[in-house]
Amino acid sequence: MIKYQIKEITKDKWDCLHGMTEWREFNYRYLEALGNINEEAMKFLVYDNLIIPFYINSDDSSSKSKEIMDDFLNIMLSNFDVDGDKFAALVFLPQKLNAFMKDEIKKVIKDISKDIKIKYKHSSEPKVLLFYNEKDLQILNVAQKVSKDTKICSYNTEMELNFKNIEEYEKSLKSKRRNDINKWKNSFNENKLEFRKIDLEKKLEDIYTMYKYVCDKYDEPCEGFAFWEQIKKCPENDVSWYGIFSKDSLILFVGYWEDGNTAIISMLGKNSEMEIISRETNAYFILLYKLVELSINKGVKKIYNGYGLMDVKKRMGFNSYNQYVSII
Repeated sequence: MIKYQIKEITKDKWDCLHGMTEWREFNYRYLEALGNINEEAMKFLVYDNLIIPFYINSDDSSSKSKEIMDDFLNIMLSNFDVDGDKFAALVFLPQKLNAFMKDEIKKVIKDISKDIKIKYKHSSEPKVLLFYNEKDLQILNVAQKVSKDTKICSYNTEMELNFKNIEEYEKSLKSKRRNDINKWKNSFNENKLEFRKIDLEKKLEDIYTMYKYVCDKYDEPCEGFAFWEQIKKCPENDVSWYGIFSKDSLILFVGYWEDGNTAIISMLGKNSEMEIISRETNAYFILLYKLVELSINKGVKKIYNGYGLMDVKKRMGFNSYNQYVSII
């Protein structure tokens, strides 16, 4: 078991040893961008056949990524009656671990806990917090047995794309939802809106302003401009940006993070001066619809869309599943 920084791990190695991710925060390009500005909140435990990201709960850094991870820690602890200072680390157990035998999973969890508690002690009774989802039944079973406390902390949303084309997707929805989509498409066409790929290099400052507006409005953690200067360098087949335009004015946009045959929709931005037209034309629904169509055409088999706006996402066919936290 060796500790690495993301700069020491190639994308091929990450894809092989970590596997698919459901969260943008564990997409290799996201981690790489943070690493390039020396804002790494994560460290990585590397085994012969596995990479496990973890975050040290420390006061040593005042970085933006630490602020974001501290906010994440607060979310994780919201259902627990404990002092956050007692936590040595957050450990994010990848889906790949779920394919291991239960005894192997138990050994990995115990080894991680022992190693972190010894080297990163922040209290007389340091604890390690494990983060995983309810679909990983092997991990869930083992973690609950070795845990002092396990609770649901959040959820994610996903959509299986077992469709040959967008028409098949529409047919999979209830008639009321199909009617909604027809109304949204009619409004989209009547208002002469367009769905386009965004050249991040040319629109970087506008994109950042719109992204920060959403973060500030909903009191969400916000990546700094330096992060965006790095993310614009990512290969387009890994990270791309799509938006809804009214003529040459961008109304709203979101990131599209590809990961093998899956993709993550994340990092939304809105034009504060065009919120009325955004609401009146249901631009957000159309943006999601167009990304579903794009994904089907690309051969993507599953898309993830994070937490929040669950009612909206359900209308589009997304399902939710719980994220668990276990304390050891």
